[in-house]
Amino acid sequence: MKAFSFAKVVAMLAVVGLVFSSAPAHAWTKSEAKCRATISKGLGKYVSTAQKAISGCHKNRDKGKVGSGTDCNDISVADTKNKVPGAGNKLRGSINGAKSKCKDKKTGVTYDAVLANFGRCPSPANGYDDGGATDGIDDFGELGDCLIALANAQVQQSAHDIIGLPSPSSLGKGQAKCHGALPKAYMKYIDTVAKERGKAQAGSDKAGGSAVWNQANYDGKGKIAKALAKAMSSIDKSCSGLSLAELNAIDSCGDTAGQLKECVETIADKQARGLVSSQFVIAPRCAAKVKIKSFAGTGVQLTNTRLDTGWTGMGHGV
Repeated sequence: MKAFSFAKVVAMLAVVGLVFSSAPAHAWTKSEAKCRATISKGLGKYVSTAQKAISGCHKNRDKGKVGSGTDCNDISVADTKNKVPGAGNKLRGSINGAKSKCKDKKTGVTYDAVLANFGRCPSPANGYDDGGATDGIDDFGELGDCLIALANAQVQQSAHDIIGLPSPSSLGKGQAKCHGALPKAYMKYIDTVAKERGKAQAGSDKAGGSAVWNQANYDGKGKIAKALAKAMSSIDKSCSGLSLAELNAIDSCGDTAGQLKECVETIADKQARGLVSSQFVIAPRCAAKVKIKSFAGTGVQLTNTRLDTGWTGMGHGV
């Protein structure tokens, strides 16, 4: 089992927690609501496209269709069909191009009330907002670049933590089945969270709401709970019965089916929450510190522990 960083999840929640009290001085106009919905939908599709590239690469790698040295957790390597750049350009164009939904069609004036909720682009994408007048996000062009860079970091980090990069030749039939079930299990859950909560916020905006982001726990149709239950069931069916050593060789975040379910749920849920909230707001500053709890006890594991904190891990190697 590789090192799993729960602390960075806590750090992400600390950032997301800063947004709940944010609200504009007025209800969102129809045009502003359309802009916000466009950002949400575009980023959701980008993340889904990037995840599919990684999932497909791992599937081909496990079957020997690509070399074992291929790093399928790197989007630029995994995207052999070159679909990810297109999804990124589509997002950028929809909020900053000639047909942008984030500016008035007649005057060309951008909807700054929307942009105001995206303060600075956090690490590891903090350099993407430095091209304008300030070191923050100055326009929708910088916002698009920031959101894509953050999405890349999150998608790749989750793939590294959950899917890993095991040697295909070392996996038996049962191990390959378990490893192959992991991408589909957690990626579908992330896509469902983004779609359901993004649509819920868009609906609130369209109805004249004024909240910047207030759908963090929405699951009105039960689709998110259903997607999570399906993911957990898939891991149970595909990974139960394998030994500690066999599961460790998969290079995921758990050495038992129970551990896999726990860490997949934790990582996927926190990534999904962070990504869907960032469709509507990015806190102007990250938390200065996070609380980390360590629990004493006994157990069995095959690797040394490690602690990381931050957007994708700020205390590497601790």
